[in-house]
Amino acid sequence: MTDVSEETRKVYSAQHKRMAADDRAMTRWTGMFSTDYFGVPANYFEGKRALDAGCGDTVKVPIALYNMGCRDICAFDLGDELIETASASLDKFNVPRSSVSMRGASVTYIPYENGQFDFTSCHGVLVHLGDHEEVSKGFGELARVTKSGGRLYTVYGAVGGF
Repeated sequence: MTDVSEETRKVYSAQHKRMAADDRAMTRWTGMFSTDYFGVPANYFEGKRALDAGCGDTVKVPIALYNMGCRDICAFDLGDELIETASASLDKFNVPRSSVSMRGASVTYIPYENGQFDFTSCHGVLVHLGDHEEVSKGFGELARVTKSGGRLYTVYGAVGGF
């Protein structure tokens, strides 16, 4: 099997940077995420701690989480190079940097303790892993950092998530 992860990162990074610079696209994306979209009750995110695993340069999910009342958001993607574009997106959408902690990390090894998050989102990341073993490891990591009784939302393609 050919490892295309570096090429995939380059393609998505370029796409995310274009999207982050397009106010109309960002408004559309961040407006798409809602409590209905995630299948949670209204006001669910108030007082909750959330993680966006694979936030990309746009940080569109953290922006939406903030807009739904979440004030303790962690976000990561591969490498630290996303932080500059992601920080600019937070600023553009009036999300205080004090509400969102960003870092470089991998979904196959999430650098948080067990049960840290009331809500964990992984939007379009697992589908890009190399094989079933990596997907299983990534899903296990997502479940591990989500609190017992918390919510884990994953999306694998264009059809929606669960």
